[in-house]
Parts: sequence; C-alpha cells; structure tokens
Amino acid sequence: MAYLGEFGRAIQDAEGEPDHFSFYGDQFVVPARASSLPIAKFAWQTKVFQKAQSQAEERRDIARGMVQRARSQEEWDDAQLAEATASGEVVQAGLDSLAAIWEYLRSTITDETEFERLYVKAIEVGADTDELFEVCAQIVQAVAGRPTRRPSGSSDGPSSTGRGSTVPSVSGAPTSGPEPHGTQVWEPPVAQSGWAPPPMTAAEKQRAEFREQMRPVGELVRTRSGG
Repeated sequence: MAYLGEFGRAIQDAEGEPDHFSFYGDQFVVPARASSLPIAKFAWQTKVFQKAQSQAEERRDIARGMVQRARSQEEWDDAQLAEATASGEVVQAGLDSLAAIWEYLRSTITDETEFERLYVKAIEVGADTDELFEVCAQIVQAVAGRPTRRPSGSSDGPSSTGRGSTVPSVSGAPTSGPEPHGTQVWEPPVAQSGWAPPPMTAAEKQRAEFREQMRPVGELVRTRSGG
C-alpha cells in the first residue's frame, strides 16, 4: 500500500478577523477558520435535493393530469395514488433541503452560543426556508472567497528553478512591408524584465479548482436568493 504523504499543514491557521452578518438586526459571527468541506457537502446536497424535488413535482403534475383524464374508477384510484406518492416525495425533498441548511449552519457557526442565538432568532421572527438559504449563501460566498494563505516557510518570490523566464521576447525586426493606409495593427507590449508571477502552491491550486467548481452553485444561489 502506497503512502500518499502528510496533509493538513499546507495552509496555516487563519490570522485574519472572522466574518460577521446581520439577521433581523442581530449580529452573528462566522469563525475566521472555517473548512470548505461543509460547503462542498452543502453544494452537493442542494443540487441533489432540488433535482429530486423538481422531478417529484413533475411526476405529481403528470399524476394530476391522469386524475382528470381517468375513465374508470380503477384508473382514478391509480392516478390518485401516484399523485399522493409524488406529493410525499416533494415534501420529503423539501425536508431534506431544510436538513442540509441546518447541517451547514451548524458545521460553519461552530460556536454553541452563536448558533443557539441564531436558532432562537429564526424562531422569533418566523424565518422561512428562503431566508435561511440566503444566510447559507452569503456564508458560502464569504468562506469560499477568503484568500489562500501561504505556509510560513514558503517563498513569496519567483521560483528559482534555473529554467529562466517563460515569457517570450518580442523581436524588434521590421515587418515585410508597410501596412495599408489607415490600418494599425496592435502588438502586445514588450516584456522588459522577464518577471513571471510565482507558481501557485498545491493548496492554492486546490482552492482555485474548488472556486471554479463552485461557479454553478453560485448561479444556483443567486437564482434562489433573487440576486
């Protein structure tokens, strides 16, 4: 069995301040150190449960049409059963979505007091699913958008691999002939210093890939929240 290496130390503990948000006038705290894994699970669950709800609603609508078109008691009974089954699946998908919201908030707002305050506040104001989903959406965007931190031992300068610059030089040789009158061809500026940005660390690459994967979920969040 191959040893894959030691993980979990590529990113140092958070040094920045925690995030804050308001909910019906009260302030709540999202810890500075928040894992992206709950985001991945919440994103996956949201897509799965919303797809299940959409499919169940489609089956329910088809069953309702079958009820209207029933030509016998047997057909009517079968259609009614299909409608009831699909309606139950719609309700279950909604409950699963609520459970995902609960789990995500509980996994992100890790302070017991803060989470209890949010729970009590939501009950006091009668917060509905869309409002709670909006809270999750904003936390997702805040946590996923936090900058990646380099390990303390890494260098912030260019890599010294000895391979030299990968930026090609631009020759100043003249073109084969003058351009037609009134035509101007744009050319990129010459790279004078040969500087190239430092290569990303493995953690930075993973974070960039994760943000790219979150784009469809971001669109879902904005659609759901009306943004």
